[in-house]
Amino acid sequence: MLDLMEALVSTRLPLGLHNEDQEIVLSRIAQAKAAGRDGIAAHVEARPEAAELAATGQFLALGLAIGAHVHPVHLTTEAGFRLTGAIAESSAPRQPANFASITSGSMPRVMAKGLARA
Repeated sequence: MLDLMEALVSTRLPLGLHNEDQEIVLSRIAQAKAAGRDGIAAHVEARPEAAELAATGQFLALGLAIGAHVHPVHLTTEAGFRLTGAIAESSAPRQPANFASITSGSMPRVMAKGLARA
């Protein structure tokens, strides 16, 4: 992932990431299968909030470190939006203009539109 970011940094092309930590997700899938669970409930159980936050945090931190334009493909939790906004705001002096479009100022509008769930 870092190599790809480094290759794209001079182009200003955004790099999108489906932000789920695969180590967490695959472990939870294995647990569900071992317990004989499948279907949509097992799918949801295999993707805890921690999987999104771990992947999002790492992705944004790497982008911040090298000045890459990064874009999480989706955020599904309020904590994911808060994390993205906090990193974008903390990087304001160094960030490229289009590093992240979510800030704490835009969070109330995002939450009001129902684009994230608690």
